[in-house]
Amino acid sequence: MMRRPTVPFLFAVVLMLPAAASSQELTSDRPDFTESVVVVSRPQLESGYTLTRTDGISRHAIGELLLRIGLTRRFELRVLANSYVLTRGNGVEANGIEDAGIGAKFSLSPRAAVIVGAIFPTGASTETADGVVPEVLLSLERPLSESVALGANASFASQPGPSGRSGEASGSIVLGAEIGRRTGVFAEAYGTRVLNGPFRDHAVFTDVGMTRSITGDLQLDARVGHRLNGAGEWYVGVGLVRRW
Repeated sequence: MMRRPTVPFLFAVVLMLPAAASSQELTSDRPDFTESVVVVSRPQLESGYTLTRTDGISRHAIGELLLRIGLTRRFELRVLANSYVLTRGNGVEANGIEDAGIGAKFSLSPRAAVIVGAIFPTGASTETADGVVPEVLLSLERPLSESVALGANASFASQPGPSGRSGEASGSIVLGAEIGRRTGVFAEAYGTRVLNGPFRDHAVFTDVGMTRSITGDLQLDARVGHRLNGAGEWYVGVGLVRRW
């Protein structure tokens, strides 16, 4: 009897596919919260794992899949498969996949880009937003030297809820630096705020991390962060980026 290939096996096969030559430096939209201004020139898969701990509850997000496909020099298609999530602790036990989404990034200039997209209610009952979540994001970048740059994002999303939709705004600022030819480091602060509705709230985070290029088309990353207000929340994550 022929066995069906497993998802990990297919993922490994995809990673092993040969890459085409390109002069563009590999730049990812992970592991930080801030999205880059770069539009990819070739297909690029970004993935990872994050452990989040809050008040004795552990959340394991496995996947964090984002497929980016450059269609023109200034436009890329983005397919967001997100993660399979396991939640454990304090009597809580839940498994399920997050909502998937689709979007696009438009380059406005070498230092600015806009991302538009939407998340759709395709996930498990414990992870879904129970409605379409449209979002628009502005990304900016300013070089400070040959190896140091400052990036910032501002975004707005419309979140569904039992009492109607609520606007959610987020912003971030990140300082990144290159250490040699293959290693990058960053320090970041970001936050989100619900603007209207019955559950007005805000959350502020800070994190640090690094990236390491294994080849011109393969990158590893790691990050650690925590919440500055509210619950004692912290997280740690690792990731992999592959370009073809």
